[in-house]
Amino acid sequence: PDVVNALGSDSNVLMRHYLQYGARDGRVASPVFIADDYFYYNPDVEKACGGDKKAGYLHYIRYGMSEGRRASKAFTPSEYQELNSDLANMSTIELLNHFGNFGIFEGRQASIVFNPSQYAAYNNDLRAAYGNDYVGLYNHFIAIGAKEGRKSSAVYCGADYLKYNNDLKTAYGNDCAGALNHFILYGLKESRRTCSTFDLLTYQRNNKDLTDAFWIGPS
Repeated sequence: PDVVNALGSDSNVLMRHYLQYGARDGRVASPVFIADDYFYYNPDVEKACGGDKKAGYLHYIRYGMSEGRRASKAFTPSEYQELNSDLANMSTIELLNHFGNFGIFEGRQASIVFNPSQYAAYNNDLRAAYGNDYVGLYNHFIAIGAKEGRKSSAVYCGADYLKYNNDLKTAYGNDCAGALNHFILYGLKESRRTCSTFDLLTYQRNNKDLTDAFWIGPS
């Protein structure tokens, strides 16, 4: 909002601002790339770029996109493909293009921790404010909802993730955004409980046919 208030809504002016200042400052310009997320999920890139967020953005454009690196809590090519079977034959770049041109407007899920339709369904105030504005719901989650620990998909709620994992509550306090990043990097692999209505270990143990095919937790 501060950029729009200062510069207006001229697309050329806003694009120049991002290239000159926004990328350097790590401002969010797309649900698929968030500089802080890109560095967090890819510490080798952060080290190589020396923490320079504009250099991180350029790395993503030159290498990270084609490598399928995760650069956002709300989107990753591999999960977008897995969650949308009709996209099974697309390359990483094709997935990125599909999401930007079609998927986000259709309200498709692109991360296991965020589903825009479910996000609105679980949060009455957001349903009233955004309705079927899926772009708005994506932007709200990235800017506000992740920090607030809102339930954002059928299997993830930031506040619940801290409630069910005392060690994370001790480590993160009420930092739901930090806890979300922990889940993406570690918690899923550790089969940690993420919300009151879903427990991965219980699901796996009660559905033995899934264990051999999909087991991702501790042995």
